Amino acid sequence: MDETNYGGGEISVILLAVSCLKRALWLSPLNWRVLLNLGLVHLSTLQPASAFNFLCAAVNLRPDVGLSFMALGCALFELKDADNSLRAFRQAVLLSKDDFSVILNACVSLMINGFYDEALEFLKRFKNESEKQSQVDKK
Repeated sequence: MDETNYGGGEISVILLAVSCLKRALWLSPLNWRVLLNLGLVHLSTLQPASAFNFLCAAVNLRPDVGLSFMALGCALFELKDADNSLRAFRQAVLLSKDDFSVILNACVSLMINGFYDEALEFLKRFKNESEKQSQVDKK
């Protein structure tokens, strides 16, 4: 669907997404997927404090989902809370051992925060996992 059909471009698409997700949250306040998506939308609009609130709720409802911890780690990283960001990324990797996006986000966060040895371990894990997967482009 073309963004310009909404009349305001990308901003109106984001507003529509937030509006729909908030309505979904009103209908189902304990839906962790809605909370996760609200957190992701707020992250994409550079509102990490709002994202943090929604992502904390998603993590509390489903502490077994690595993607929620990864998104929470991104929000905490944007809020300049390096220690808790790294804790969230490490938990995400534990829960999603073979998810490439989780491994790479954790690696980047570790490198930026100066944990080069641990980042290297994540890169090695990524390489090992990517060699097992057929859908990863080997170029």
